Amino acid sequence: MRGTDKLLKEINGVSLLRNRALVCLKATNGKVFITIPPNHPERVAQVSDLPVSVVLTKGSRLGLSHSIKTGLLKISNTEVMLLLADLVMLSTKDLLNVFKASKTNDTDIIRGINENGVAGHPVLVRNTVLRKLKNLTGEEGANSILKEHIQNTTFVKLPNNNATFDLDTPEEWDAWQKNKLTKQKF
Repeated sequence: MRGTDKLLKEINGVSLLRNRALVCLKATNGKVFITIPPNHPERVAQVSDLPVSVVLTKGSRLGLSHSIKTGLLKISNTEVMLLLADLVMLSTKDLLNVFKASKTNDTDIIRGINENGVAGHPVLVRNTVLRKLKNLTGEEGANSILKEHIQNTTFVKLPNNNATFDLDTPEEWDAWQKNKLTKQKF
């Protein structure tokens, strides 16, 4: 985003980070944890009035794995749903569909896929995978562990490209907003 903090960009007058937090809160009555690097007080301010737990990491320079691991170490649940905050199209309904699939499947992973079958988010993980994610290292995030357990994964088809759609440049963000795709409800 060439220096712009994508998570502070607005969707219908609400920052992307706050929007994602509201989507999560509406999808669950469980706890919502948000990992944020310590040098981003403006991100913390976006969610400080919401019933979420902010987990400060040691910094974004340590990579996505560090953020995931740091957040998970604060959680004692036997299953956790993960999602990246920059996936702008994920809706509460998408998260609920993955939760619903988890009630009828005992696989280690329940994962959203887009209309073309490409795996994305949200990702619900259970005990075996959860333990491995708590020991992550590097920038790759959870991908290597998720691939290792692909045979024990249930995929949930989500509409359009909701599971994978993100915006990486100011031009992509502007084009998306001009197309009025931002009229998404929480």
